[in-house]
Amino acid sequence: MGKALVMTHLMNDGKLISVLKIIQKGYNYQVIFDNDLKLELSLDQLVEFRISLDKKFSELEIKNLIEESKILFWYNKTIKFISRKLRTKKEILDYLKNTNLDEIQISNILTKLTKNNYINDLLYSKYFMEDCINKLKGKVYFVYILKNKGIPDFIINEVVDSFDEEIVIDRLVIKFQKYQQSIKEYSKSIQIQKIKNNLLRSGFTSNTIEKVIGKINF
Repeated sequence: MGKALVMTHLMNDGKLISVLKIIQKGYNYQVIFDNDLKLELSLDQLVEFRISLDKKFSELEIKNLIEESKILFWYNKTIKFISRKLRTKKEILDYLKNTNLDEIQISNILTKLTKNNYINDLLYSKYFMEDCINKLKGKVYFVYILKNKGIPDFIINEVVDSFDEEIVIDRLVIKFQKYQQSIKEYSKSIQIQKIKNNLLRSGFTSNTIEKVIGKINF
């Protein structure tokens, strides 16, 4: 677990363990105990567990603090994972399942991430729709990818209603008019089939495909 906690503490004889130092490290705090245990905790955790200098904790309380430090460590690691690019809730869940966290800890992290808007499948879907439009990908592709990324159907249905393939038809016509020039040695029917297949692979609906074909000069 790296610097999240250093397991050099000794717990025996039911002895209470005291806080020696509290050092701020960025947004979090390193709490050093008199048995050499070091835990990284958030300000919220310090307040929740009323951690202050010289306060004493039982072994059971220390075990709970170790678990809290573990959750904070993976919460921060997950934020870094998300910061590389937007992720869906399922992608984040899959990431956390590959850690040593249990289901309750994972659920707590997901709840906190959602509360702080690090998880937002609706926003993800809207951004992905814009990306599809920019990259000339259609509705069918959009729905297929989101389903595979675990986006709930009600979110997909909400966003796909605003996915207007009409706005890319002119760009598609320009793209495939150029493509048509590169396959002129084939008959018109084969040219049309090749263009249709290309549009189908890009996930466009049959209605859009027919409109594009109708505007290309063969």
